[in-house]
Amino acid sequence: MNTQNFFLNSNDRIFTVRLMWGIAQPFVCGTLEEVVKYALQTNNGIEYFAELTNGKFKKLSKKDLKAMLSHAPLVELGEQLFKKF
Repeated sequence: MNTQNFFLNSNDRIFTVRLMWGIAQPFVCGTLEEVVKYALQTNNGIEYFAELTNGKFKKLSKKDLKAMLSHAPLVELGEQLFKKF
């Protein structure tokens, strides 16, 4: 049996990030941890983080993002991110 699992998502929530000054930036989505790690690799500014729900973007406020990143194991990523964002 041949199964294709390329588009399977095992996570409850999917996030994305929009970088500043990135005209040709790829569309990146994944778990919050993966998206934050991606955003930290770039030297561009960060315009916003968003959650993808029902095919729509819901921008996250900094307050909500801080709350999401205040729990282990994301605390260190949150500290790194808010030095930059």
